[in-house]
Amino acid sequence: MLIFVIGLFLNWYPFVRWHEGSLEWIGWVNQHNSEKGVRIFGVLQRIAVCYFFASIIVFYLKPRAAWLFSLFLLLLYWIICLLGNPSDPYSLEGWVGTNVDKAILHISHMYKGEGIAFDPEGLLSTLPAIVEVIFGFFIGSYIKNSASSAEPAGAYKMLTVLFVTGIALLLTGFCWDMAFPINKKNMDQLLHCVHGGPGYYYIKYHDLPDRNQKLPRLPYPIF
Repeated sequence: MLIFVIGLFLNWYPFVRWHEGSLEWIGWVNQHNSEKGVRIFGVLQRIAVCYFFASIIVFYLKPRAAWLFSLFLLLLYWIICLLGNPSDPYSLEGWVGTNVDKAILHISHMYKGEGIAFDPEGLLSTLPAIVEVIFGFFIGSYIKNSASSAEPAGAYKMLTVLFVTGIALLLTGFCWDMAFPINKKNMDQLLHCVHGGPGYYYIKYHDLPDRNQKLPRLPYPIF
C-alpha cells in the first residue's frame, strides 16, 4: 500500500500549477479538460500490486500449485488479448487492455505519452507482471535453500541450475514470440520470460560468487 501511495503521490506532485497568470490546484481531474487528470498507475504502483498478489499466491499455494497458477495467468492473458480483438490484438490501438483501463480507470487517469490514452502499467498487463514476481520468489527461495551448503560442489550445482533455467526461459520466450510477439508496451508474458532468463544469468555470474567462494566471476555488464 505504501509503495502504491508513494507512486500516486509522485504522479500528482507538485499539486499546483501556473495557469493563465495564477496558481491553481491540480485537481484529480483537470478543471479545463476532463480527459486529463492524475495518472493512477505507474511503475511503483505496478510493483505494489504485483507484490501484493504474488505474495498471496506463494503464501497460500504450494510451490507446484503456484507454478501451475503462474502458467495459467500467462495463458489467460494471451487468450484475453486474442479474444478481445482478434483482428488486431497486439497493436497500440487494438490492444484490449486499453479498453479495460478506459472502463475502470477512465481516460483522465491514464498515461498519454504515446499520443493516445494507453497505460503500459495498466490493469490487464499486470497479470503477466505478477508472474515475474513469482519467478523472483522461486529463484530467491532456491538460492536461500542452497546457500546452506559451504561445499564448492553445491555452489556449482546451484549455478548450473540457474544457467539451465535462464536458457529455458529465453528459449521459451523466443519460441512463443512466433505466435505472441514480444511487446514491451503491454508487458506480455514473453517479455517476462526474456527478462527472467538474463536475470538468472546476472545472479549466476555477478552476485553469487560474492559468497567468499573461489568461483569465476564475469564483469558487471554481461548482457
